Amino acid sequence: MNNNLSRSQVLMIGCAFVLDSTLISKPSLVIRDLESDFWAGFLPAFGYGLAAVALFAMLASRFPRKDLFDGLIAASPFWGRLVVAICVLFFFGVLVRDTRATTDFVKVSLLTVTPITVIAVCLAFCLVAAARHGKLSVARMSQLWQPMLILLVLLLPVFLSSTLALGNLLPVFQHTPLQVFEGGSHLYSYMGEAVGTFMIAKYRTWTTKFSLFSLALGWFLLLVLTFSVVMTLGVEIPMRTFYPNYEMIRKVRLTDFLDRLDLPMIGIWLPAMVVKASFGLYIVANGIARIVPKWKLGLVATAAMAAALAIALYGFRNALQIFDFDRYWTPVSASFHLGLPALLLMLFRKRKKPPTKSAAEAEQEAM
Repeated sequence: MNNNLSRSQVLMIGCAFVLDSTLISKPSLVIRDLESDFWAGFLPAFGYGLAAVALFAMLASRFPRKDLFDGLIAASPFWGRLVVAICVLFFFGVLVRDTRATTDFVKVSLLTVTPITVIAVCLAFCLVAAARHGKLSVARMSQLWQPMLILLVLLLPVFLSSTLALGNLLPVFQHTPLQVFEGGSHLYSYMGEAVGTFMIAKYRTWTTKFSLFSLALGWFLLLVLTFSVVMTLGVEIPMRTFYPNYEMIRKVRLTDFLDRLDLPMIGIWLPAMVVKASFGLYIVANGIARIVPKWKLGLVATAAMAAALAIALYGFRNALQIFDFDRYWTPVSASFHLGLPALLLMLFRKRKKPPTKSAAEAEQEAM
């Protein structure tokens, strides 16, 4: 059975890592810090993502025909498993954050009466059901839902054309480069999540290329979405709301009879977000299964999701603490996305092959 991912699947997976969870609340923080200069904060964030993908691509190239986990363990059984454990811990933190953020958003936007524990358990069941069957099952779901989400984001400016105001983008260049760098820092850890493709797909030249394409696509779509938010709501409302994108899509009205399009739009985003979180769970479960080969993927995925669910529910008292979590998560992400691969590249340097001797030289030495 062919267990390799296709080019389109790598593209959709990388785009989901960058876009799906970032659009929940991160644009409001960038707008809060940079106001109408929010677009400038996206530039260093894109550079951060490029650096992270480039470093992990260079590391993955050390292990051709293998994914990153297999390559590290084959190169050094002990230290390789230790690095895989670090990757598992990092994506476990991402899984906890995504579980809590998605649960809070569904509670606010769709199921206001339903207890948050019930919503979280239902979400966890969906993630386990998807992840335990392997990466190909989740990748096929991403090919269904992620293109629909991409099309939706591109059509939003068209749906909102009557409410867009270019004046909301003024004035520009009010902030210093340092302020722009700090404002864009809210996006750094999310842009770097594109490196997850190297832990799922085997290294190939096109894997790196499509990982970069997916980063650029997710970044561009998030920028389009944030431009639409500012031109529709201005900068004052997004600065004071948790979910500015939700407030924006509530203004979509195509006719007098189609004035609640926020529900079908959330109905497209939510399955795409479940697929993205399922990949995070798969990376965690697959990494643990590589460290301890006797453990089965399905059982590990169930146990890991149960632990993530407990921390997501009882480790955060409310949605506000997600913002505090991201504040401390950014330096941790920088250490993982940039520091870890740079260190491993020094440890796993490519060794130069000794020059081969010609037949004449070998004859002379023999004589």
